[in-house]
Amino acid sequence: MVTVRLLVIALFLRISLAAVVTNNRLTISGLPLSLNEQTVANGNILIDTSAVTIEATHVLQAVEILSDSTAQKSFEIKNVNTPANKFQVVVKDASIFNCKGIESFSLELKATTNPTGSVTKEYSTVKTAVSVTNVNHPVKWNGYSNSFIVYEHNVEVIHDFLIKPDFPDPDGVNTVVLTLTGTDVSIFTLTNGKLRAASTALIDYSAQKRTFSINIGARDNNGNSPYCEVVQAITIRTVDSYEGKTVQTTETPVIVPFWQSTVGIIVMVLLALLGTILLAALLIGGIILLRRWMKRPKPVAPPLPEKPKPKPKDGRKKFKKTIRKVMTMNKLASGKAIDPGSGSVYVYNRITGTVRWLTTKEGEAIQQAETVDLDKIDDPNPLKVNA
Repeated sequence: MVTVRLLVIALFLRISLAAVVTNNRLTISGLPLSLNEQTVANGNILIDTSAVTIEATHVLQAVEILSDSTAQKSFEIKNVNTPANKFQVVVKDASIFNCKGIESFSLELKATTNPTGSVTKEYSTVKTAVSVTNVNHPVKWNGYSNSFIVYEHNVEVIHDFLIKPDFPDPDGVNTVVLTLTGTDVSIFTLTNGKLRAASTALIDYSAQKRTFSINIGARDNNGNSPYCEVVQAITIRTVDSYEGKTVQTTETPVIVPFWQSTVGIIVMVLLALLGTILLAALLIGGIILLRRWMKRPKPVAPPLPEKPKPKPKDGRKKFKKTIRKVMTMNKLASGKAIDPGSGSVYVYNRITGTVRWLTTKEGEAIQQAETVDLDKIDDPNPLKVNA
């Protein structure tokens, strides 16, 4: 049972999908289209029935406007199938084009048709560009200030509104007219763009009212009606002045501190970046120098100079005393004698007991030391004893 239902649903969907076909059965002649902004009005026909053709084997069911929002808001479809297989595109809201600067827009139509004697729907679309002629571009306000001051009892020019720089108009400056409206319009005059106080008596600082509100309008009808107008609200303050002194009124200058201006902000950002880079470089350089200083070779202390030995006191006396002692010891230790058997002379050391024969340089034994020349003895000091 479930299978049968699914088959029925699938067959129904297949039939429904097959019944929607996109084809080109709609033809509109006279494309592209155009309209005149200065003459367009509600009810004007943009596309008439005479320009619409539906294929003879099809029947028109419905028509709708697609895509561009300007077209959807400005136009509507009327008289569908009156006469048969015909329709009209009619202007619904002409104010959309007034002073908006619209020079062109896109119009896309979608027609639904059925083949004769069939329920199958077919969709046909036609897309075209619509150009707008005699476009009246809106006037703009380029004034840098909307607040001015006037000194009391002064009818000098408060501000000279110049149409070209203050109220630029893409269509030209000849058709722009300045108007003066607002709450305090009776206190001021506007002639040839020059705004003044109407009377010195009306500008009194001691009066209760010291702030006035007016509207400056720039009206441009481009030689036709309706006209385009931009209105700018203006505030005027009364400033005290000395009695009898005429002061030339000037606009209040807008003074922006340098550090709040665009250039000042850029300069401060650049200085901050440079300062950060400089501090980082100094920090890195300091760390490198500190590491080098810590790794430097340690100096080796030189050896301490040897202390000079103290000179012996009375060194000469001690030397003489030592020599004298040695000589005395030599005399005590040395002696000489004659060997009774051979009669030769020998010397001996009383302390060590060492004995040595005295001989001449030729090696002959000496019998009587007293009679021998000392130069001929082998030892020039016959009293010396070899230890």
